[in-house]
Amino acid sequence: AYLKSYKQLPITFYQIQTKFRGEARPKSGVLRTREFLMKDAYSFHSCKEGEGGLDGTYDRMYEAYCAIFSRCGLPYIIVEAESGPIGGDASHEFMVPTDAGEDWLVQAEDGSYAANLERAEVAPLPDAGNGRNDPLTEVHTPGLCTIDEVSGFLKCKPEDMIKTIIYEADGRPLVALVRGDHEVNEGKLARAAEVTGVTQADADLIQKVTGADVGFAGPVGLSVRVIADQAVTVMHDAVTGANKT
Repeated sequence: AYLKSYKQLPITFYQIQTKFRGEARPKSGVLRTREFLMKDAYSFHSCKEGEGGLDGTYDRMYEAYCAIFSRCGLPYIIVEAESGPIGGDASHEFMVPTDAGEDWLVQAEDGSYAANLERAEVAPLPDAGNGRNDPLTEVHTPGLCTIDEVSGFLKCKPEDMIKTIIYEADGRPLVALVRGDHEVNEGKLARAAEVTGVTQADADLIQKVTGADVGFAGPVGLSVRVIADQAVTVMHDAVTGANKT
């Protein structure tokens, strides 16, 4: 083995090799071909902070890529990115705007913040303060399991409903609440819950958590961890499942 002692740290190994994508029909032309060159780098450190630590190496690589893209004349944007289960607490992507691109990013008007959609965060939403909070009322919705079905039956909008999604996270149930017209970003959910990853629960786990069949879940009376999206926290008189079939 090349690395035999901590005294050799910090040290960085890298490789450049040909990679292949198994896509049936690659998109974006020459920007995304089946065969491409990829460089991987792996650094090892005895500490996180300082010039010889992980942070120092990350900063030097960051600056190196800035120099490379600048020399190439590319109008790049550095965005915060999703790290993944083994990526740590920081990750950046260098993105170049193009009509042939396949990803999306959001950026502050003053350029002080940029992130891809998988990573982007929003500020807390203001509470309008004029919503009512009427007493809870149960409404029987036999055989109606989806947001569209229930909203049509109750003559309300999907955005007036709270969607309850049951997940399994690190061997434990986890409940996510989003507005009826929104979808759960599972990467953001895992990061908010501080777990390695989430998978949607099967019918047995849903029954165990809610006491009801699939399609009737709601946040009322649950004894497991619940994470609510910011849009849910400012809703008034919302419609949601009652955990009853």
